[in-house]
Amino acid sequence: VQNFTEELGYRISVARRVQGLTQRQLAMKSQTSLTTYKRIEKGDMTASIGTILSILYCLGELESCEGILSAAAGPGISRAPSAALPGRSA
Repeated sequence: VQNFTEELGYRISVARRVQGLTQRQLAMKSQTSLTTYKRIEKGDMTASIGTILSILYCLGELESCEGILSAAAGPGISRAPSAALPGRSA
């Protein structure tokens, strides 16, 4: 799990830099403290999933989680249609 969170933190860092944002700017945009944001980029395993999803949303990367979510639902398990998610149109 630690390797995954470190990789996720690295990828968030890369996406942030590609978009020309500072850590402070993305922390503010995602309504996260700068301290928490820095911990996420370092791979901290204690960050809440909501905080991480908020950061991914601000980076325009929230959709990258959809494959995981649909695979996790498995056959016969229904989930909300994509259009029902925030920021989506029907």
